Amino acid sequence: MPIHVICPGCHARFSVSEKFAGKKGPCPKCKKEIQVPAATEEVKIHAPEHSEVGAKSAGGKLVLKPIERQETKVKPVLLIGMV
Repeated sequence: MPIHVICPGCHARFSVSEKFAGKKGPCPKCKKEIQVPAATEEVKIHAPEHSEVGAKSAGGKLVLKPIERQETKVKPVLLIGMV
């Protein structure tokens, strides 16, 4: 029975033969070394750890909430002679 593996680097899913149970080897997609779980272990899928993905402010800090839009009043300008 094949062992199902998920690469922690690129999240590729693939199956390997039982003869590789408990051994290390390269991921076929990203070539990062991964540990093949033992035949009795289950592959656990978990939420990614805290990551700093998102928009950053001019100071380089992570922006946690969107910036509120401020309405401005524009005065109409009469342009004479522009055609």
